[in-house]
Amino acid sequence: MKKIILLFSVLILTGCSFIYRPDTEQGNIITPDMLAERRLGMTSQQVKHIMGNPVLAHSFDVNRWDYIYTYRKSTRPTDVKRFTLFFVNDHLQKITPEEKYKIPS
Repeated sequence: MKKIILLFSVLILTGCSFIYRPDTEQGNIITPDMLAERRLGMTSQQVKHIMGNPVLAHSFDVNRWDYIYTYRKSTRPTDVKRFTLFFVNDHLQKITPEEKYKIPS
């Protein structure tokens, strides 16, 4: 009987422990060097060479590229960074948002 109570107690207590969740990075991992190299007026091939392929490819607007980066550190809220590149005649015309894109350390 004591073994059953001990086993039951151990099962209950292990169910109360925290679940381990590893840190997760998804999307385009962008470095500060990549951001420093991009310039307005670059061709789409030059941008793709520096930044890689965008995560989201719009089927209705091929002149818009979305780069999304998500970082989740175990139990903390997910940190999402996003910016969009707009092309006109295959040349980079606009980058949004304009603020600095920070990479979590």
